[in-house]
Amino acid sequence: MYRELNIPGVGVMWRSTGGAVPAVLPADGAADLILRDDALLVAGPSTRAFTGRGSAEGETIGLRFALGAAAGSLRTEPAQLRDRHVAGADAVPGAVHAAGLALLRATRDRPRADYDPVAASQLAFGACAPPWAAAARRAAARGASAAALARGLGYSERQLQRHMLQHFGYGYAVLRRVVRAQHGQHLIRSGATLTAAAHGAGFSDQAHLTREFSALVGTTPAQFAAGQSAP
Repeated sequence: MYRELNIPGVGVMWRSTGGAVPAVLPADGAADLILRDDALLVAGPSTRAFTGRGSAEGETIGLRFALGAAAGSLRTEPAQLRDRHVAGADAVPGAVHAAGLALLRATRDRPRADYDPVAASQLAFGACAPPWAAAARRAAARGASAAALARGLGYSERQLQRHMLQHFGYGYAVLRRVVRAQHGQHLIRSGATLTAAAHGAGFSDQAHLTREFSALVGTTPAQFAAGQSAP
């Protein structure tokens, strides 16, 4: 079972009872703090499908930072952690490590899908996306070009790339790919045909959808659709 709960100003708290069996997970472009087997891990921004596992016993609890918001909570720029999983002590300052452990352990020990607001508030200060990040997410959702986004923000394309790497951990083109793949997943979950999903999400054709799903979701669109209808 998998559940999510929004934490204003920080991101999304999630909890999973999937166990330690490895599973292929889709890229979401986000960085996470994860409590697995009572140890804190940091998952850097994911830009390709990857294999993960949960706790050997009990729930796995995670905090997924809003896109572009993790940089202030890390020891290094998110780009250096892209598509990596590292021990929490190696990736975040001591104060963030302590606050992250407190928040995730408190959440794990609560019987309801809830979180400790006091512990969450200790993370909220560092987990703040820059004002332009929301504009980048909106632009990616509508398929705007990097040139158009940079122009709207008053940046050169080189400046935009530098800011994206500093805060998101990857460039704007990657953000567009991740958001487009997420849109495709949503359409298929909603019952759209693969042809309709490819068109609606902005892929050039169904073959393009298949290539991007293989890279970013870790499965083919047909297999993904079959998984949605499985009991």
